[in-house]
Amino acid sequence: MDLTELVRQSLADPWKPLGTYVNYTPIMVGDWKGETFTDFRGRRVVTGLPTSQALLARARYAFTLALNAYLDAPKSYREAYGEEREEEKSKKKLKKEAYEEGKREEEKRQKKKLKLKIGEHSILCLLFGCLSVASLFGLRVEVEVLKEHAWNPKYAKKNRYHALIRRDDKSGTKAPLPPGALRLKVYYSIDEGRLRRLGLSGYAKALERAFVNSVKAALTVIGIGKAASRGFGRFWESPSGPSCEDVKKIIENLLRSVEDLLISAGELAEQLNPKALGDFSDGREVPHLGDPKDLCTEYLKRIPTNDYGMIIEEIAKSVLKSEWKRKARRPMKEIGSNIHTWPLGLPRRSKIRCSCPGREDFNFYGYLLASGIPEMYCERTCGGGMRVSAEEGRRVSTIWFVPVREGAAVLPLFDWSLLKVIEGDPKGKKLYHVGGVSVFVGGKPRISCDRRFVAVKEVLIGRGRRNVGRFCPPVLYGVMTPQGPRTFDNIEDAYKEALKAALNWVLQV
Repeated sequence: MDLTELVRQSLADPWKPLGTYVNYTPIMVGDWKGETFTDFRGRRVVTGLPTSQALLARARYAFTLALNAYLDAPKSYREAYGEEREEEKSKKKLKKEAYEEGKREEEKRQKKKLKLKIGEHSILCLLFGCLSVASLFGLRVEVEVLKEHAWNPKYAKKNRYHALIRRDDKSGTKAPLPPGALRLKVYYSIDEGRLRRLGLSGYAKALERAFVNSVKAALTVIGIGKAASRGFGRFWESPSGPSCEDVKKIIENLLRSVEDLLISAGELAEQLNPKALGDFSDGREVPHLGDPKDLCTEYLKRIPTNDYGMIIEEIAKSVLKSEWKRKARRPMKEIGSNIHTWPLGLPRRSKIRCSCPGREDFNFYGYLLASGIPEMYCERTCGGGMRVSAEEGRRVSTIWFVPVREGAAVLPLFDWSLLKVIEGDPKGKKLYHVGGVSVFVGGKPRISCDRRFVAVKEVLIGRGRRNVGRFCPPVLYGVMTPQGPRTFDNIEDAYKEALKAALNWVLQV
């Protein structure tokens, strides 16, 4: 190589273009205050724009979802990370007399799962960085604001969707940006020197493909910003948005690149296929992507419009319990504890005005986490009793939506992590369905500030109607499927059926 070529390479731009993208759905960005807009010298300007760090976090999540599809029933994200540091921590916690026994059990377990390493380093760490090793890749995002006005669609009704995009924001500073508001130019780089020093040059292409496909999946499939599981924050190469086949191809490319990387690292002796969509039977406790072969047929909600705002409005309707009742031809006032919306993500709480004799207040209803109370309990706030301390518990939505030209592609993320919360830990919280009790104030029905706490476990596996307490009406138990209510003998079967029922309701509404 002559001197001219050496100089040319040293001056070359290390950044490779990954692509130019525009948001084809509304996007909810925001700074640490959660605001999309701010006042700057009397002018509304966009704040809290997407950053490379935010995109990297979503790319890491997309890669982990694909990686988990190949793991042998992982019990935590730690198994996907595969960091020695965490293993050493767990060893130190073992009692001295039980260490050898624990070591033998760990060796047996290691034989049944992938080590997920290339050499001495975790694959996930090499791609995205961790405490033990920095990432081999860099990411740069150049953001151009094309539209700066708020998105106030005339069809934003007063439902959870309306509350989501407005959140009692009278100033409009938290409103989402409209489709076509942001253009992202994305670049990435590879640290070739470190690749050589670590002896990983032979894995460079496989690592690069996995990184690039993860970023593309983050932009189009996973989404960035708030409310991504409901269709906000999606980017594509043009404002027209992707077709379902485009989304399917992105997922397939990501899964294949992960598979190729594992094969090149010697972790897979033969090719494996991810679980099929809708298969909740493996019991793993971390979410993972399934085989997308049915994504554009069985798991596509066709919506006759090319307006992505309208598509998101339809998505909002499909996750509301009231719509499920309407589809099932159930009375709106009927107890809704057996139509489960918690697989769509917690919290599902609502703050509603309630009434006690002589006064009014606000209370929280829906799915809440609480501890130290019976599995069936009627709170007597109006009678002078103590209010139960319950809190919201945020979880990843089991069912995600990706708006496409044909409608909305349903992207299930298989997740059993809530099962432990439903079963209940003696030292921790338990998931409850919290409903109100009707009272009459001035001859009109109102929701009482008394609340009824029913453990979701009791709801899932109970049979028939059972009284919660002296002051509460009976509760209808079972899992409400589109074909009708069903009851089960064990919590695992009931949990699986509730996940499937939620997916079926979403596809039917």
